[in-house]
Amino acid sequence: MSLLFSALGLALVGLAAAWALTGAQPLRKRLALRNLVLLVAVLLTSVPLSVVLTLFLLPFWRWLEATYGIESIGHSGPAEWCYVVTFLACLVTLGWGGILAARRRKKREKGVRNLFS
Repeated sequence: MSLLFSALGLALVGLAAAWALTGAQPLRKRLALRNLVLLVAVLLTSVPLSVVLTLFLLPFWRWLEATYGIESIGHSGPAEWCYVVTFLACLVTLGWGGILAARRRKKREKGVRNLFS
């Protein structure tokens, strides 16, 4: 499971870094670097949060298995797909929050620039 998280994280960071640093102007590079840092923060926050949430959702996984017969609880805890689903949910939620925060910051910076120009 940790190999899956590592590979996914490295692939996303590598793609973002390649996109961010290819022939952009200095201001765009700085903004791209800011977005890359935001992406890394979201990835690093999503991994431990998804593990904790998956364990907190243990009653839900048991109910899901008992009700629908989907194998979700094994002898050592939740199945791997439970961790992956929770990780993706955390990634989407934190990513969306980061995008909204970046847009809000951009609007605020634009308003300040217009105010002093």
